[in-house]
Amino acid sequence: MCGGNDYLRLFKSGRRIRTACFNVYTGCSPAQAPRLGIAVSKRNVARAVDRNRLKRIARESFRLHLDRLPPNDIVVQMNPPARLTGNAELLGMLAAVWGDISRLYPTSLANLPD
Repeated sequence: MCGGNDYLRLFKSGRRIRTACFNVYTGCSPAQAPRLGIAVSKRNVARAVDRNRLKRIARESFRLHLDRLPPNDIVVQMNPPARLTGNAELLGMLAAVWGDISRLYPTSLANLPD
């Protein structure tokens, strides 16, 4: 994603999908391809090694599902339980979220403004 204003726009007016480990915000994007932003605060996940692991998992899952996603902006915000959840379970949760986003924004309607 480009910058802080894109994050704020999604936090305020984007659609939110909640899971036990993530809050995922999504909305239409001016870009021609999906864009991913990741928010992992020290307050929610104290250790840097855990924050980096969560970011790596989110990026890898996004990369694997990129061809099925509409051209939206997506921000994945990590919650504290994510730190204690295994990699396979996190990947499964994210795969379900990507499917939800694909259903919310069919490709023909993805470029319409919110």
